[in-house]
Amino acid sequence: ARFEGRASSGLYTTLALSYAKGDEILPDGTRVPLSTIDPLKLVAGIGYREPQRGRFGGQLIMTHSARKEASRTEGVCAPDECYRPEGFTILDATAFVRIVEGLTLRAGVFNILDEKYAWWSDVRGLASTSTVTDAYTQPGRNVSASLSFRF
Repeated sequence: ARFEGRASSGLYTTLALSYAKGDEILPDGTRVPLSTIDPLKLVAGIGYREPQRGRFGGQLIMTHSARKEASRTEGVCAPDECYRPEGFTILDATAFVRIVEGLTLRAGVFNILDEKYAWWSDVRGLASTSTVTDAYTQPGRNVSASLSFRF
């Protein structure tokens, strides 16, 4: 599901939710959970874009991912032996300014709260006793800047 709302003042908001549940049917007719599906994910954001010419703007984005249900890991590993990272919530902030026609500067601060987290799709299949789970975590707080030119 996805919702976007825009006001004439330049403010806007977005909300997106994804959740899927599926089963695999084995040749003998047995149904097992499709463990490759990511858990529930919620993304919400609020932003501003200069309404007249769209020359500058920014947004704050919150992303939440739930923990994978143990009962839905069958087929990858036994539910009690599977590494399932905790659910997490991260915040990102991005901004842009068009310096001149065709030249845009973008910058962002990502994982503002410096959360240690891993996506299910990255760790799927790891054992709960694995000693390398940290190798699958995402970066802590980080920044990015880019300059693009379009002609």
